[in-house]
This record gives sequence, structure tokens and C-alpha cells, in this order.
Amino acid sequence: LILHTHGTEAYTANGVTYYASGDSKDPRSNDPAKTVVSLGALLAERLEALGIPTLHCEMMHDAESYTEAYNNSAETIRRYLEQYPSIKYVIDLHRDSVERSNGDVVKPVAEVNGQAAAQVMCVVGSGDGTSESTDWESNLALAQKLRAEIGETNASLCRPTYFRDKGYNQNLSTYSLLLEIGASGNTLDEAKLAIEQIAPALAAVIKGE
Repeated sequence: LILHTHGTEAYTANGVTYYASGDSKDPRSNDPAKTVVSLGALLAERLEALGIPTLHCEMMHDAESYTEAYNNSAETIRRYLEQYPSIKYVIDLHRDSVERSNGDVVKPVAEVNGQAAAQVMCVVGSGDGTSESTDWESNLALAQKLRAEIGETNASLCRPTYFRDKGYNQNLSTYSLLLEIGASGNTLDEAKLAIEQIAPALAAVIKGE
């Protein structure tokens, strides 16, 4: 299952290399074609082609309330797991936001065949003390396997795994992963190129479990 807790997370326009001050530092949109939702659709398509049955939820769980986004996505995950109990992996696809201390927006990229691709980061939560225990060891192992698999073809594409004392709804399924595809400084094209690289790596990890 691929879903998006923060489905309104969008990217910078092509040709723009930095942001001015203000809201443009964190671009958002209710148009799925401009946000991480389009990346989820692409990842689902690529995984299906590689023999991994995949469901993609296009709901923008933050569209009406950002603070309720994780509660909303938790209900979606529970509903999908009830309807499709064979789901083994839940991938929450996001876009990061990275700034330097002076406010400059960082655009994390790696080179892929002479083109810039958005860097990817796995985020694993150890639990926030307010929900059922998260099997973070399995999730962390999954993240590290994926990072190693991606590194086989491009060592600079995947940033170090981010391990936090947060929940991220990762207690709800056997394997859960939050994937950050690029940051607000990246373009959608750079993010899509990253998806093309990580899809076969993710498929290989899933088939190897």
C-alpha cells in the first residue's frame, strides 16, 4: 500500500533554483499532478510492472487539516488492512523540506546518467509513547536494506536513514516506511527520476523478504 499523509506536498517549478522568502519555501498544492501523489502513482505503476501487487491511495490526508493528517491517514491504513489483509508493506510517500540556518533552501540531488535526481531518505519512527508499540527494529532493517540496495547502483541517491522518536503510524502494519522523495527545493521531474531509480530497488528488497 502506498499512501500520502501529506498529499499536498509539492515541488518547485522547473528552472527555479532557489526560493524567495515566504510561503513559497514550502510549496503545496491541491492538484495531485503537482504533488507527491503523482509520485505514488508512478511508484505503484513501476512496482506492478516488476511483479509487486500494489495499491495506491490518492487521498490528500492534510488537505483540510494539517494537524489531523496522521490521524486521517491512520484511519485509511486501518481501512485498507481490513479490506486487504494480505498487505505486508505500507509506504507513506512524502517530500522533505530542508533549509540552512540562514533560511536558504537546500536542494538535495544526486546525478543519474548526467541528470539531477532528487535524493531519497527513509524515515523510521521508534514510537511516540501514545500508541501501540512500533516494531521499529523490522522497519529499521527494511530501511537499511532499501538504502543498501539503492546504493548498489547509485551510492549518493539515498541520504542516511532518519530514526526518530515519532510514531508515523508505523505500528499499524508488518513493515512500514516513510519515504521522503526530495525536498521543497527539488523539481517534480527530479523527484520522478528518483522514483524510477528506487522502484527496482524496493521491488528487489520486497522479493527478498
